[in-house]
Amino acid sequence: MRGLSWFGTANVFRDGGWRDASPSRLGQVFGKLGWHDGATQVWLSASGASSDLYGNGLQDGPLLASRYASVYTRPDRTRNDAGGDGSAARSTELPVRGPLRPRKVEAWRW
Repeated sequence: MRGLSWFGTANVFRDGGWRDASPSRLGQVFGKLGWHDGATQVWLSASGASSDLYGNGLQDGPLLASRYASVYTRPDRTRNDAGGDGSAARSTELPVRGPLRPRKVEAWRW
């Protein structure tokens, strides 16, 4: 029996934040493609994610009391990119797999 299978999904989230200068963005994606013919199967899956988050630190009590959304320092930014996580296999008797996991994390604090 021959067959082709596939699946894909994605997620995106954006938020302006409840404090000044504190937006957030997050995106994720996943996909899988497969083919089989009798005892042979080949499949490839891949995923990726990207985020850009601002998390402002503690605020002085009197300043917070005067304006609840205020921030003391900015920016406090963390950016994370995971370019992919992929693998492939051929046949159930002799699987050959290869992962791919590039990743980049950046953080700024002033």
